Amino acid sequence: MYFKLKNIVLTKNLNPFLWNALDQFGSQVMNLVLGIIMLRYLTPHDYGLFVIPFLIYNLLKTFQDLGSHDLIFKTSEFNLGFLRQILGFTLFISIIIIGIAYILPLKFYELISRSFQTDRTYLLKLVPLLIITAFNLSFEFYCRKTIQFKLTAISNLISTVLAGLFGIYLAMNGYKTDSLLYKQILYVGLYFIAMLLLTKGLILPSFHLKSVWKERSFYLPLFTTQILAFGSRNVDNLFIGKYLGIQQLGLYDRAYKFLSTPLGQIGGTFHKVLLPILTKLSPNKSRMEAVYSNFLLMISLISFPLLFLLAALAEEFIMLFFGVAWIEAIPIIQIFSIAACYQSIIGINHGIIIINDKTIKFRNISVAFNILYFSIFLIFTAVIPHLFFLVLFYSIGTFICGIFIFKISANYFGLTVFEILKPLKIPILLSILISICVAIVKMFINIKSIILFIFISLILLFLYAIVFRFCFKKEYFKIVTFLKTVNLIDDSIENKNNPNQINGN
Repeated sequence: MYFKLKNIVLTKNLNPFLWNALDQFGSQVMNLVLGIIMLRYLTPHDYGLFVIPFLIYNLLKTFQDLGSHDLIFKTSEFNLGFLRQILGFTLFISIIIIGIAYILPLKFYELISRSFQTDRTYLLKLVPLLIITAFNLSFEFYCRKTIQFKLTAISNLISTVLAGLFGIYLAMNGYKTDSLLYKQILYVGLYFIAMLLLTKGLILPSFHLKSVWKERSFYLPLFTTQILAFGSRNVDNLFIGKYLGIQQLGLYDRAYKFLSTPLGQIGGTFHKVLLPILTKLSPNKSRMEAVYSNFLLMISLISFPLLFLLAALAEEFIMLFFGVAWIEAIPIIQIFSIAACYQSIIGINHGIIIINDKTIKFRNISVAFNILYFSIFLIFTAVIPHLFFLVLFYSIGTFICGIFIFKISANYFGLTVFEILKPLKIPILLSILISICVAIVKMFINIKSIILFIFISLILLFLYAIVFRFCFKKEYFKIVTFLKTVNLIDDSIENKNNPNQINGN
């Protein structure tokens, strides 16, 4: 029997983009605040113990649908019955993965980590969550396809806050690494419950696996690319944990995730909304280019000044918010802050890659650069142990890879890479000016309090906004007009079925 989902009518008061912005920014800010509080009660060693099992768990999550959920974006119409088949496919794979995880011998963990007994214990507590995350994944893609970001925003914010507070409570009471484990378990469960209540229906899986498997030529290249991207972001943790130790792993992992999650993925606010929009606009390439260019400018205007400011104030930030135990993370934060700038915009190309059917080319680029990343990780852990050089050369490599990714979009629109990246010149210029201002301020003021740190940061960001508003009026009014008149969503995107209820077919 097919299930019924409550389909919320798109509101004109708060459009889907703003709901997704609230989701991304709100959850990232809450994660940032709650994470900083937890850092006051946990050491790099406590975090280091959780890195490897959580890494493996996230890798298994990537495997659980083989990228098949992207199939729902191949056509402009939403097919609920096909989403049920994808869920069934995902659950089938998830059950296999869980079984394999429980029979993996201890020697497997011994090969990749020094704390192999602890790794296995934590992973076996995390891996059953794959059953719930399969449903959560289908809920999320249902909301993305039907432009109902209100549902994911509310679910994510509630789950993030409650799970984060629970994690802090456990950390304060001496649970150490266990506080990270139970925080994650609670988050997954709360997200499922929230989505179930908000959609007023459960997605029931359909196990017609052949219909999904026959489309593998589309999604397996995307999946391969996802795995390679995951590897480039996480294999370094394995090498660092194995050769440099748990303490260095905890420092590196917190510095990387601190930026890649709350700040480096600011672009995620736009990327999720951009894909369905570009799909609808695909017959009109000139409109696609205009939307693409405006999104690129908006992402960089938000992320670049924040990240440049953090790089300039990294020492003060670490000492004031993290504590002296994390002082070795300062140079890592500085490099990753700059790297996160282009990482925040690179995802804008995902929609073009899918629409232009360049998944195989994207995969080939990823394969080539992941070989480079692997070499960098190996050299600067096993051969020349040096965490700073690993961070530096990895960041340089990802920047070069990003140029090749942008070239795919540039070719699609008939532009050069320089032309397609032209919107970035203003955010880069203004962000550099912010860094210069920070250097001048630090010459006269010793920032030794959190209040002073926040005050100076807000003043500089306010000046940034003022300069953009009055010195670059053309770009300012271009963005304002885009937001007001286009509303970021073409009217045809709204579901043409009964707006209050979707029945699977």
